[in-house]
Amino acid sequence: MRKEEVKVLALQDELKEAEKEWDKAIDNIMDGKGNGVFGNEYDKAEKEAREKVERIKKRLKEAIGERDAYTDEEIDAIAGVMKPEELSPEEDAFLDNLADTFV
Repeated sequence: MRKEEVKVLALQDELKEAEKEWDKAIDNIMDGKGNGVFGNEYDKAEKEAREKVERIKKRLKEAIGERDAYTDEEIDAIAGVMKPEELSPEEDAFLDNLADTFV
């Protein structure tokens, strides 16, 4: 397994845990905990959990892009680019002689 694939799996697990925290924070708010005039710890916890989920989703999206990206070798193969081959000494001498005729 490539490191990009492992990173995606780890971020998916991290996202599941963060979503559980966010759900718990929402449940606390829905249960009416922490009513107050200037905000309270439960509202703040929900906001922090939501922001954490959004950050992880962004990182996961980037990791999926990295995982699914083509390597340089794959791009060259798709484009049909061939690596230059080494010339034999005879081929090299022939091309040198041919180039000398145009000088």
